Amino acid sequence: MPLTYKKTNRRENQRMNKLLHCLLCTATAGSLLLAASAAAFPVYAEDETDDKNTFTDEMMTYEKISGGVKITAVNPSATIINIPEIIDSYPILGIADDAFAGCASMTELKISAKIKEIGSGAFNGCSALTELKLPDTLTSIGDGAFAKCSGLKELILPDSVTEIGKYAFSYCTSLTHVTLSKNIKTLPSYAFYYDIELNELDIPEGIETISSMSMVGCYSLPKLDIPASVKTIEPLSMLSCSSLKEVSVSPDSESFRTDENGVLFSADGKQLILYPAGIEAESYTVADSVLQIQPYAFSGAIALKDVHVPNGIAAIGDGAFAGCASLQSFDFPASLNQIPASMFIDCASLTSFTIPDTVIMIGDSAFMNCTALQSISIPDSVTAVAPYAFCGCTAIPEITVPETVTQVGDYAFGFQEDTENKDAEAPIPIEGFVLKCQANSAAKDYAAQAGIKYRQSGFDRNILISAGIILLAIAVIAVVILITKKKKTAAPAASENKPEKITDPNYIGILADSDSITEDKDDEQHAE
Repeated sequence: MPLTYKKTNRRENQRMNKLLHCLLCTATAGSLLLAASAAAFPVYAEDETDDKNTFTDEMMTYEKISGGVKITAVNPSATIINIPEIIDSYPILGIADDAFAGCASMTELKISAKIKEIGSGAFNGCSALTELKLPDTLTSIGDGAFAKCSGLKELILPDSVTEIGKYAFSYCTSLTHVTLSKNIKTLPSYAFYYDIELNELDIPEGIETISSMSMVGCYSLPKLDIPASVKTIEPLSMLSCSSLKEVSVSPDSESFRTDENGVLFSADGKQLILYPAGIEAESYTVADSVLQIQPYAFSGAIALKDVHVPNGIAAIGDGAFAGCASLQSFDFPASLNQIPASMFIDCASLTSFTIPDTVIMIGDSAFMNCTALQSISIPDSVTAVAPYAFCGCTAIPEITVPETVTQVGDYAFGFQEDTENKDAEAPIPIEGFVLKCQANSAAKDYAAQAGIKYRQSGFDRNILISAGIILLAIAVIAVVILITKKKKTAAPAASENKPEKITDPNYIGILADSDSITEDKDDEQHAE
């Protein structure tokens, strides 16, 4: 099926590009907001309520559930909260979604109850809470349960916990040390999202999956130990961990190993999974044994200036070198026929790049915001250029797009982000940019629709073919005229310089004149 790029995908592409751009920059945690709808602060209820299944005390509201009650609301001005084991003869078994959300004055929380579940957003925004001790009866922590608890400094999850939700401890910007439960199988996406002070994360034996985005923005994390139980580490799990210098793997692991530089590989060494962003080396050579570089493997490695990739490599994932701000040059292996999406996004020092003639496709946002890139040559092998491919390449005055390119995505050439209007829905044209293309080409149609300058490059192929036919016809006519002219001048000379007759019938000679040959034949017939 041929590739198509529809304008209906424009906003989604732009949203994803902006998200990745923000994640790769050293932005403060406050510049990003938790992707969840903000619930209004719960209203403190009086002692009496119309609902027979709910009741209140001086501080909290409860709802009856099977076997006990759960807390559904709290006085938002409370500073010290003690959750007892039993209320009105009912054991307290859970904390409902958003029950304590927005209690910005709460400084101390004591949980005596044998709580089993903490709901989604239960303590979201309790920014004054500095200490938290969870009961050993707790099994589940919901999505965003302690998100934006920016005063929380340490977290110990009891081994009774088997599940934590997405964003569970995201934006806990003072959190420095986390000990996880031994019975959690999956570290979920966004679990410690932008916990910018986190410098120690204990991942115990038992965890099997480290999900995508789980530790994004943990700027202060210097090292990570991977136990043997981990079988899967998803791309982007450690994006923007700019201080991460080493990943160590248990010697008993059957899934992963590291090299002497702390770079993470699959156990067989065929997949390069993660190059820690905090490594200070300026150059790195990928071993010949590596067949695949996983998505975002080198992303954010700001010290890297030079990377050598073997020509025999079979695959490079999306965003593999995204945000490598010091990367100056890169020899793209001829063994690949596509430049992956977001491969060099925000590589602001990349000054030159050669696209080999084996490439047929340039991916979405492949060179987006490569602001130092001064020129690019697109070979005739390329047939498709995806959306945003060269968006933000402000140092390139013009790009020549060959006629072989039949598909050009939105904002692929000649556009940049509107830095003066962060809420702009679309990029704006680069002043003075020119797209060189041929008439009746996809690039020309793109330029006309996008409203950017373009001019015809070289000659149209049809014109060249027509001109070639005309020149060939002229050459043929000239040759015919020349041959005719030579024959006319050669005829008189031939009659004056006829060779002597050869009377020896046994002699066969090679004569240069057809008249002589005819005359010899007449003599032979006459002799008979």
